[in-house]
Amino acid sequence: MREHVGPTLDTLPAADCDFHDLLFFGSTDYDGYDRIADSPEALYGLYQPIREEWERSGQLPCWMGLDLLRGLLFLMAREDHMAGPIFLEPTDTPGQLNMGNLPDDLQAGYERPFRQVVEAIRAHVAGSIG
Repeated sequence: MREHVGPTLDTLPAADCDFHDLLFFGSTDYDGYDRIADSPEALYGLYQPIREEWERSGQLPCWMGLDLLRGLLFLMAREDHMAGPIFLEPTDTPGQLNMGNLPDDLQAGYERPFRQVVEAIRAHVAGSIG
């Protein structure tokens, strides 16, 4: 495992930053395969119960530390990179659809969990400073 320097509030993106900046931070500043689990499958399996609780309660578990939060953001950024949101929009030809960008309301809903994780990371870092 390589030495890891944690984030500071100055190096963390704001939760309302450009979504691509958030994804860049989640996927490049932290290596979840090195820090948490050594494969995509193992990482997914580790986070599945956490995600189920998050979906059920609407809140990230309060016991998640900085590494688990950053690993979750890493996993989410990797999943976005591999699949991203897929929105099929109708064409003028019946039965045919084109992939398109998400409408603004759906995009905001897609981004919400990413931003919630960044807020939790920022709160954790702020709490460890003050």
